[in-house]
Amino acid sequence: MKHIIIVVFFLLSLASVTSSWSQENNFDKGVEAFQAEDYSTAVEFFLLSLEQDSYNEGALLNIGISYFKLGEYEKANEYLRDLFLDGNFNPVVIYTLAVTEKRLGNIENAIELFEEVTELGSDDLADAAYQQIELLLESQGFDGLEDEGPKKLWTNFNIGFGYDDGVISLLDDIVVSGDEYIDLTLSTVWQSDPTSKNHWFLSGIGYTTQFVDITDFSVVLLGFGLGRSQKIGEGVFHLQGDYENSTVGGDDYLQALSVGFRYTQTFGNTTWILRYRAKNMWAYDNSAYDHLAGTSHQFSTSFRIAPSSLDRFQIQYDFNINSRGETDVGLGTYRNYTSLSLNQHSIVGIWERMLPNNFYLTTNLSYRTADYDDDYIVDGVTSSRGDGRFSVFAELSKDLNESWEIALIYEYSKNGSTIEQYEYGQNTFFIQSNWTF
Repeated sequence: MKHIIIVVFFLLSLASVTSSWSQENNFDKGVEAFQAEDYSTAVEFFLLSLEQDSYNEGALLNIGISYFKLGEYEKANEYLRDLFLDGNFNPVVIYTLAVTEKRLGNIENAIELFEEVTELGSDDLADAAYQQIELLLESQGFDGLEDEGPKKLWTNFNIGFGYDDGVISLLDDIVVSGDEYIDLTLSTVWQSDPTSKNHWFLSGIGYTTQFVDITDFSVVLLGFGLGRSQKIGEGVFHLQGDYENSTVGGDDYLQALSVGFRYTQTFGNTTWILRYRAKNMWAYDNSAYDHLAGTSHQFSTSFRIAPSSLDRFQIQYDFNINSRGETDVGLGTYRNYTSLSLNQHSIVGIWERMLPNNFYLTTNLSYRTADYDDDYIVDGVTSSRGDGRFSVFAELSKDLNESWEIALIYEYSKNGSTIEQYEYGQNTFFIQSNWTF
């Protein structure tokens, strides 16, 4: 799971024979408000309690946790850090402080505090701290399916239901119709040593998209891969090879072999990623999709910055060279070209925001240009094809627990082209549920 936040509810009640009745009354009212999840009122009573005893550790901790629950992480950090600096080495205090440091983007401070918990805390709390350390280290150096945490075997199941008002034909590359569809994905990764950046891994994936009415475009894909991660200097080098086999509408579609690498390096709160992947695709005998067979080369680079743990920004540039197979002119209703060979450039800007109550918002804007190698014959006129595609994407997700996430997704795209038949707008609505185990 891309985010695991463990909030520990711990109330310290230090009864003092010298405390006034009003102080005890305010503290008790604060506890009642906290237990009723009225955190704003709880803060008010705990602050009143501090006016009589500024060293009331229970009030200080409860104020910190209350602010945390309210999403005011800077204030939560202030009170919890005061406790820590005053010599309170209770592992629960340190753990909660580490979580606020994580939320504020102070990753190095968070890791140091979690490390202290592994030495001082109970077995359960130490294990939780260890997992937090692993996740933070992974988030600074890895991205992708194979690096989702310290487990040796990692499995993910995703199911979703959506509506696309502009389904694109795989044969003719045009909008066919709107339709509802269901997505199912099952993926798994085995890592030889998940605690080290130097390890081998095996991956497998099964994926299907089933349309309700346009059954000819329903897709089934099966694939597996082998890879190696290796720490090189201050970065991590990742090499992977994959095989995929897919069908469309129950008929054989394409097979593909690919090999690629990714190099990741982190500088403070900034991560730089360089990727390259070569892919060779071939069609089955007598396949209607022979014109999609061929080779592709994808280069991409991205910069990701996390000004705080609540926000993360990323900008990515991609360049693709697609050398496709040839087919006879006019084989499809609109397929008046000999090849889909093209060069593509795209740039994507992504913003991710962590919201209160384990909600997450992800938005991105992207623009892609495509320059096709072959001329197109439309109504007897030969024209060159160049496309420009703009899209807006938004996802609101919520972690229901450490293993279960739900999300609501919307995407709008507009494809412009020098050839009218390839101009279209597209809206996609999708709701999904995701389990990791």
